[in-house]
Amino acid sequence: MTNEEMVQFINQQKSIGASKDQVAGFLRSVGFSDQQVDDAWESTGQTPSSPANSSVTNQPSINQEAQKSNPITAGWTPEKSSKNGKKIILGILIILVIILVGAGGAFAYLQYLQSEPTSNESGSEILKQMIRNLDTIESFATISEINIKTSVDTASSYSNQRAEAIIDFNQSTKNHIKDLISEQNMNISFDIDADDVSLRGNIDVDSITNGQNFYLKINNLQLSPMISAMLPPMDKAINQWIEIINDKNENEYAITTNYKDAWAEMVKTITDSSDLTENDLEKILTSINENFWNLEVINIVIEGQEIIGGEKTYHLVITPNIQNIKPFILKTVEDNAEIFVRLNEGQNNIQDVDDLMEETEKWLNELETQLEKNLNTNLKDITWDLITEIWIDQKDFWPRRITVNADFTGDVTENKFSGKIDFKFSLNTLIKNINQPQSISIPETYKSLEEIIEDLGLNNYLGNYPTSTPSFFLESSEEVGEIEF
Repeated sequence: MTNEEMVQFINQQKSIGASKDQVAGFLRSVGFSDQQVDDAWESTGQTPSSPANSSVTNQPSINQEAQKSNPITAGWTPEKSSKNGKKIILGILIILVIILVGAGGAFAYLQYLQSEPTSNESGSEILKQMIRNLDTIESFATISEINIKTSVDTASSYSNQRAEAIIDFNQSTKNHIKDLISEQNMNISFDIDADDVSLRGNIDVDSITNGQNFYLKINNLQLSPMISAMLPPMDKAINQWIEIINDKNENEYAITTNYKDAWAEMVKTITDSSDLTENDLEKILTSINENFWNLEVINIVIEGQEIIGGEKTYHLVITPNIQNIKPFILKTVEDNAEIFVRLNEGQNNIQDVDDLMEETEKWLNELETQLEKNLNTNLKDITWDLITEIWIDQKDFWPRRITVNADFTGDVTENKFSGKIDFKFSLNTLIKNINQPQSISIPETYKSLEEIIEDLGLNNYLGNYPTSTPSFFLESSEEVGEIEF
């Protein structure tokens, strides 16, 4: 964020009623000094009459009340629309399945559905154009806040069960996605209260992934005495870059250097380890994308037009249509029935397409019934909201801001326990410097993870603890130093 962008951000927050303390707290959390914040605040003078992030249209914002109550996170708290939540677990499960099966729905969309529209909804067309244009983004930076709050308030014949956890993430990132290189600073604070026990802490961490190895540096670590007592002295791990090596022998994608290579290697791995052919996979992924839009698995509304980062954007509000998940799955199975029957090889009484469709619908009905039964046994009076908002540049159709808000509440009725459970999640990400130079420097001095473990005296505790990077860190075939994009 440049000084100009910081001034613009302050003007935006002033226009919706944020105090200096609120704005300063956020800016400090993403790396600005008190002096920089004070200078920028003073330079803005009085609250501007035409705020930078005001609505271009006269449509009322869906989050006006949230802006009044919590200015610094304006746009994070959606207007409640309590729905019958009996099928929420089924919905969440199926959505996760869709995400996993799509390994990339975005990959597939970019690969196979480049131009033809499948919906007359203007909001859908704007979102699809954004997805297509993601392929033109090579680098970007972000500033994000993630807030999680969960509470359980129950009582039983054995003991009181009162717990509340609040976790805040403030993070800034630099990414060059074409070469799978990223740099991140994350500040995490947590506050957990369970009955009479309180656990609090704060950690500030830098990390760099260069496609070969993963580097981690703990800048600051503050923990409650109870947690500190369970750990060895951490002085030798503070302000020290730690290298975590990515073992080529454990990584199927070790030769990849960019996301398209990663996708090709992923397809190769799937086809080599199954009876799926590349054509089968292409057909399934294309079907998933087409049915996702045609059967309106999500509802998209154009809320208005707003200025983000000096650019006019479309403001889209997206909510899931849980009732359309089952038809979406059935249609996708039907479109690819011949492939699934062939892969099934006559097992489970599936001999032809009719058998497959019958068994699929039966399985979905049984799953829904079982989940509803379990839900009614343990929870009641469930309400939930899940709202995603995206601000998309009207000229280049690049995303400029993304927010996600989820709220799940219910009454616990399991056995001798009774009470309430509440879960809230919010994400606010500003995307900036798209396709602008991002300087990412690989640390010149560092210690290996093995050395840090030895310094901390953890060898006896960890034994053969793995010290290589998990397989999802892709490895480059070229050494990377300081990079200017």
